[in-house]
Amino acid sequence: MRRNVLLSFLFLFAVFQLVDAQVKGVIQDQDGFAVSDAEIQVRGGEATSFTDENGAFEIDAKVGDVLVVTDMLGSSKDFAVNAEDMGTLSMSAEVLTEVVILGYGISETDEQKTGAYTTVKSEDIEKVGTLSFDQALQGQVAGVNIGAGSGQPGSYTPINIRGITSLTGSSQPLVVINGVPVTTEDLSGIAATSNPLANIDPSTIENVTVLKDAMGTSLYGSRGANGVILVTLKKGAYGTDKFSFNTEFGVGDVAFEKNDWLDAQGHANYFTTAYANATGGSFDDLYPVIVDALGWDGVSSYDWKDAVRQNSISSQKYIFNYSGGSDKMRLFSSLSYNDQEGIASNSDYNRISGYLGADWKVKEKLNLNFDVTLSKAKQTGPTDGSAFSNPIFAGYVMSPTQSFYNPDGSYNLDLYFLNPEFNPLALQEANRSDSDFYKAIVNLGGDYDITNNLNFATKFGVDYNFYDELLYWNPDFGDGNSDGADPLGDGYGYASQRNFNTWNWSNALKYQKTFADVHDLTLTAGTEAIKYNYSVVFAERKGYPAGNTKPTLDNAANPSDASSSGSDYSFMSYFGRLAYSFDNRYSLTANIRRDGSSRFGTDNKWGTFWGVGAAWNINREAFLSSSSINELKLRGSYGTVGNGEIGNYAWMNLYRAANGAYLGQAAGAITQLGNNDLKWETTKQLNVGLDFGIFENRLRATVDYYVKNVEDLLYTVPTNASSSGFTSYWTNDGELQSRGIEASLTVVPVRTDDFEWSISGNYSYNDSEIQNLNDGNISIRNGRKAWMNGHNPTEFYTRLWAGVNQENGLPLWYTDETRTTTTSELNQAAQVFTGKQALPVHNAGLSTSLTYKGFVLSSQFSYAGGHSVYDTWGFVYNSDGTYGQLNTREDWANGAWTPDNAGSATLPQVVYGGNNQSNSASTRYLYDADNIRWRSAEIGYRFGKDILGENLFLNNVYVYVKGYNLVVWTFDDDLWFDPEVATNDVDYNGIENMGLFNLTQPNLRQFIFGVKIDF
Repeated sequence: MRRNVLLSFLFLFAVFQLVDAQVKGVIQDQDGFAVSDAEIQVRGGEATSFTDENGAFEIDAKVGDVLVVTDMLGSSKDFAVNAEDMGTLSMSAEVLTEVVILGYGISETDEQKTGAYTTVKSEDIEKVGTLSFDQALQGQVAGVNIGAGSGQPGSYTPINIRGITSLTGSSQPLVVINGVPVTTEDLSGIAATSNPLANIDPSTIENVTVLKDAMGTSLYGSRGANGVILVTLKKGAYGTDKFSFNTEFGVGDVAFEKNDWLDAQGHANYFTTAYANATGGSFDDLYPVIVDALGWDGVSSYDWKDAVRQNSISSQKYIFNYSGGSDKMRLFSSLSYNDQEGIASNSDYNRISGYLGADWKVKEKLNLNFDVTLSKAKQTGPTDGSAFSNPIFAGYVMSPTQSFYNPDGSYNLDLYFLNPEFNPLALQEANRSDSDFYKAIVNLGGDYDITNNLNFATKFGVDYNFYDELLYWNPDFGDGNSDGADPLGDGYGYASQRNFNTWNWSNALKYQKTFADVHDLTLTAGTEAIKYNYSVVFAERKGYPAGNTKPTLDNAANPSDASSSGSDYSFMSYFGRLAYSFDNRYSLTANIRRDGSSRFGTDNKWGTFWGVGAAWNINREAFLSSSSINELKLRGSYGTVGNGEIGNYAWMNLYRAANGAYLGQAAGAITQLGNNDLKWETTKQLNVGLDFGIFENRLRATVDYYVKNVEDLLYTVPTNASSSGFTSYWTNDGELQSRGIEASLTVVPVRTDDFEWSISGNYSYNDSEIQNLNDGNISIRNGRKAWMNGHNPTEFYTRLWAGVNQENGLPLWYTDETRTTTTSELNQAAQVFTGKQALPVHNAGLSTSLTYKGFVLSSQFSYAGGHSVYDTWGFVYNSDGTYGQLNTREDWANGAWTPDNAGSATLPQVVYGGNNQSNSASTRYLYDADNIRWRSAEIGYRFGKDILGENLFLNNVYVYVKGYNLVVWTFDDDLWFDPEVATNDVDYNGIENMGLFNLTQPNLRQFIFGVKIDF
């Protein structure tokens, strides 16, 4: 023991006697990202700058010296030299200036930034606990509104960046993962909703950057109209080896839902009252009749809403990661499994995925990179809407007087319901809806330094999506039972396979040089080619044997239909970029891109889009050099981007050869009127921003103001169907404007060696207005939305509800938008613009994080307001007795008009079969959707080497508990469902579904226990 101590002392003594040597190492931020812009100084010596993009440095120093590393903002950190190879030096996020990657090998520092973008780091994505990373962005990026297509795990996530940019085209932003543009469409054919981005494991993501203004998005030309989301996947660190294992287990329930539906006694009273008012009979005389018709025992009450849902919603996750590499290569690999149950009894989503990413320094001038993501997800779950087989719908409206089972234990298939066979419990067990989603993202690239200043980079990527789905309806009851009326037999099977594949190849030549130590110039020129292919094949069969339990198509006797189809489109692009900065004080950037698309006719295939931006780093001026202001920047940008999301063949006259039969022969028909004059939608955007940071950037703020003008809006206009046979055709001559302001603030009130507290908040305001459309005439899209000059494109257009006539219990509507005259006659109530819109006007987020030694505590809140949601199926279950056999909510008992409460009633008289069409579409079913959401919280403790011991192979053990969707506060007391599942439900064909509640599964609230081990 003594000899070991003595030898150790002699060794240390010898080390400290070393003369000057080359000390080397790697500087990275706390997330393992290379810090490539800094100065290193041996305390008391001269500063040495380095520009190695991988953060590697070599400097003359000896053991015992102290290295002072200083970032571009002047913040610094000390590192004691204890070896010639320092390994990895980690700096906190506040001490460094990170390089933001904008794509095509283009990157810039914060001081060079002229546009508007926000970067969210991996830890801020993972702590939220969502299945897909896009859902985690809600509340963390100003100007971005994230919705939820459904509470179904793996569901589609609608995203809007800075409002509406198209009426009929997609409003989804372009998502680029490691340089590969990926699809964000809901590609499912059977599943109620699906999200291709849910196939990406969030633990493999390094960071997500959201490009919002034309300076950043014009680099992507026609695909950047709706904003761009850049996802950077993790890579390892040179010269290190790290392993980690993370596991989580969770339980959940419904995040928000008012449980105010009637019990059995309440429904029997409601049905009887409605029936009595319809027939003129007395309640006492008719009550036994209704009870007998319902087959109710007068005592039992069956909670169908609870019965169709899982009693205990669980989740589990396992992730194994490796991060490391040599001095020539770094790589990151991950294998994960995730299983998440939904609210409905047959709702589940499980995903297994793997990822491998590598960078290889082949030679001094040649670098190669490769990454591949493979995943397979399986989703089961019910349909949505008012389908009888939708258990969410049936659970709400099924009479609680109806028993689940017969006395012998079999399912009750003689229900007093819209269809007696549609027992949702039986249907969930006997029917099947299975969807298997396969996804592969493969990326291969490299760059070569032709000279010290000239670099060539190439990247080829593939996004492959394959959907294999099966739908089965049993032959004995429900949708599959025709009672012998279908000559092909009972039961129904439908199988489909869909492929959506994208390949992308980009090449860029970059020249970068610094002149006279103050002039930094970067020139980039490149090309990009993109090809999209979509194909689908499906088959149907009927004639399953009674009692069948095997859902495959080969178990049915009779083929009923089969078909295949496909489509494709392509882009070809040329782009250029200039970036210049002077003495880190003034920056100028300019982009130009020429895009060609197969979606437009011969004369309009090509569009040119551009952007310019400038920034002034005021804090770099001499008059502020001695102040405590670390950052003060004024920046501005202006540019154009395009949008061509109109479908692959919208400009063409389409002809279908086999369009049925005519006189016994195969007949063809023109199926679409083309328009060769269709051209790109063009968005012109102005952005002015101010960035501010003081006290070593412990207080940082950003404010942006923008105006977006969309020209040549693509939309359909009605035609005279009697003369042409077509009801509409495509055109683009409209104008739309969006204005907004965004602000974000980060404060670190306390920072010591053991304790740190940080607070971040953001707020955004956005509103859009149609300025010119259809020659100023109204353009009606459906029964609840319309477009017209001077109105928001998501504004609701319907009748104005005025309540109840207190004299006779009849419904009341306002006759017009002046709201001065009421009527009980539906045909006298005009449909008008309501002043209520579906897209939130205000969005905000607030997050806080505290760390004390090993303790970690964090929490995040989000707010959305200034918008409304419409209950699409409220006319069924809030029908004033129209559907008296269906359940309703408790408020009818105290609110419905009776002769006894005339003068104070809030609802019309309940009448079986209908009260003067009181349940017709109107603002009665329109609710204010303003809400505050406690989105996530986490508390944990990190056991480090000081506790685990130096001899243990474990480096860190982090034990934590976190919650997601913990509490939802709504401002409208009458709103009974979660507004997030309706506020932004945008399908791929436009915005008409936005703000419509469609009886989807409710959002989940989850509580998760997890352990993460680093070794």
